[in-house]
Amino acid sequence: MLKHIVYFFLTLAFIGIASKQTLAQSETIGSVKETASFGANKFLETEESAPFFIEGEKTKKELELKKLAFEKIITLSSLEIRGLLKKIDGLEDVEAELLPLKKNFTEELENYLDKLIVDADALNNNGDLQSIQSLASDFSEWRESAYNPVVKKVVDFILSEQNKALLKVAEQRFLKIESELNKKTRSAKITIDLWESLLNEAASNLKGARNANTMALALLRDYLPIQDEKIQKSGGLTIRSLVALSLNELKKTYRNFFELGDLVKKATSSK
Repeated sequence: MLKHIVYFFLTLAFIGIASKQTLAQSETIGSVKETASFGANKFLETEESAPFFIEGEKTKKELELKKLAFEKIITLSSLEIRGLLKKIDGLEDVEAELLPLKKNFTEELENYLDKLIVDADALNNNGDLQSIQSLASDFSEWRESAYNPVVKKVVDFILSEQNKALLKVAEQRFLKIESELNKKTRSAKITIDLWESLLNEAASNLKGARNANTMALALLRDYLPIQDEKIQKSGGLTIRSLVALSLNELKKTYRNFFELGDLVKKATSSK
């Protein structure tokens, strides 16, 4: 039983880390987007404070700085897209109804990568400040109107699917623990009243986690090109808030698992 208790403890730690990492992904991606957007906006500003250059030198210096800044923004965007593509590719057991989302998001992000290549070429082939300013303005508008809304949906999709995988592990663990407890009860090593209420609490927490994630997955259907006529209702909750709620219920479930392991260990060691 000690082996199982150690497992419970490690799994509890894992679920805490996983939930932080899962939700941190959206914050990290948001930070990258903000950095790139901020860079694009700053790029458009005139270098009023560029000191003591004669006019020709100042223009040349400003051009070099703006081209360098634009290159970094393109690189940042490319890294972000490649990271999202890797996460999407790693998602397993996506339900059939949502597979078109996986396909569509992959295609859209790959198209964005192609656009970044075109933008990088245009940047290298334009040597005057006005052209670079125009490219930057178009790029900033594209990120705001096209890119950012799609990335938000992609992150929602990734978070929901990753949480579903964590939920599946917890459900399998619950069934294994329930089976083991029933075996020990039948062999008279423990009594049912020792663990029944705690196992029921774990089942309730697990149900809450499952329900929240089911709602998150249902909201993803609104992202499908062709939606059902019925509107998905979430009581005002967003996909990410539902994922956070589900992860919190999963952490409670694993705490129940740990407590069950501790109870059984104490009961069996006293006999």
